[in-house]
Amino acid sequence: MRNGKHVIVTKPLADSVPAAKALVEAAEAAGVVNMMSLSTRFAPDVQYLGRMAQRGEFGEIYYGHTRSVRRVGIPGWSLGFIQKGGGAFRDMGVHVLDSAWWLLGMPKPVSVAG
Repeated sequence: MRNGKHVIVTKPLADSVPAAKALVEAAEAAGVVNMMSLSTRFAPDVQYLGRMAQRGEFGEIYYGHTRSVRRVGIPGWSLGFIQKGGGAFRDMGVHVLDSAWWLLGMPKPVSVAG
């Protein structure tokens, strides 16, 4: 970033909140983009849904449901997620949440308990 280069990083963005904030501040200071690679945003079907959402074709959304499946086998690069923490949610769940928030906007809490 100090050399004026845009940066794309894989998840997790950082290993702590202070480290993530430091990355954001460094990008802002350098005037570059520091983006976490949430690749589902760029999938053709998600882009299509995004255009539909921008046109208001869904109306008001009250409920959502999603599921995710993995192809046969566990890719070698993902081994160790259980030991490192996060498991399947860290691997795939963040993409589902990011897609929903990107398409529909951040949810507005109606009530909170607990």
